[in-house]
Amino acid sequence: MIIEPTANQKPRRDSLLWRLLRSPLLTLILIAGLVGFAMLARRAPQDRAATGSDREGCAYLAAETALSERARALDWPTPAAARIAELCGGDAAIAAGERWDVYWRSAGAPLAVSIDSWREDHARGDEVAIGVTVINDTANAEHADLRLLAVGVDGAVTASSRLERLEVPPRDRVAISLSVRIPNDGPYQLAAELRPRNPELQTVWSRRKIGFAGPGAAVPDPPFENVCCATSGG
Repeated sequence: MIIEPTANQKPRRDSLLWRLLRSPLLTLILIAGLVGFAMLARRAPQDRAATGSDREGCAYLAAETALSERARALDWPTPAAARIAELCGGDAAIAAGERWDVYWRSAGAPLAVSIDSWREDHARGDEVAIGVTVINDTANAEHADLRLLAVGVDGAVTASSRLERLEVPPRDRVAISLSVRIPNDGPYQLAAELRPRNPELQTVWSRRKIGFAGPGAAVPDPPFENVCCATSGG
């Protein structure tokens, strides 16, 4: 005996889904579309994170490269747009926004500081001497306070160098070595802080990321919380 489906059990043969399922080709197209949509949905958060990483890496590398060039050359020109685009992987538009401003305020300041000698493999827990150059592109001699910090991933200062009080001649450079204790473990930043005595000039920074996955890794910005130590005058 053949049992016919009841009215509630009968598929609607005229529905779009039924027609798709009756056609193997259309079924494959439907499945491929669903898989593609799922893959895009999974990749979307990663794409957004990569964009943020690109902006951070570009701003950090461009600023620190500019500072290194300024430390070597007395007559330092402002980097051209083409140079900035090159540092940003050929995309000039990525050099815009908050991250760029945070780093570039220090890189382009008339009285600036650059961390020059540093390594990825500084011995943990050791007191290490780091070369720093103070850059004065003004027409006047400038006085400033300088110190070097080791900063953890939470933005807290784990160690500080002795505070140095400097006089930098007009349109000149002053190279100095500062010693700081390297954190025992984990990623950290070396951060040189230069505080001009001239109230018309701003506090500036040079930073080096050590132990992070790459230059695009997110890090805390200055000013940093000093929880470790007090500095003494030089």
